[in-house]
Amino acid sequence: MAIQFYLQDHNDTFPAAWHGFRETFGQERIEPRILECSVTGKGRIGYGFNGYLLGKKCDFQKSFDVLLTADAVMGDRLIFKLTDIDRKRHTDQKSSNYYASFLDGHVKAYDVMHVLPIKPDIESHSP
Repeated sequence: MAIQFYLQDHNDTFPAAWHGFRETFGQERIEPRILECSVTGKGRIGYGFNGYLLGKKCDFQKSFDVLLTADAVMGDRLIFKLTDIDRKRHTDQKSSNYYASFLDGHVKAYDVMHVLPIKPDIESHSP
């Protein structure tokens, strides 16, 4: 939600630089607990942001499949490649999953074997 507010305030354009979720998108908009993953533990940010979106203008009509955030190996960092995503974080006896959120607001769990495209169609998302 904070990211969508940021986009509305900045002509649908993502920030050009990364300084962490709270610093980049506004500390007053992001409650610290919302960035915690129940598996990574209290006080630790468990998610990464799609680094390919920095400085890009958003095309909301093509936003359904654009990765925004995901479980990250190193939380509060940028995601540029599949190995930046912690694909085995949510493991139980039945399955291994990772979670990702998308520009249109939906969140989805993926099987550990699913290869999630990270780099969006840059042509349709550039200013």
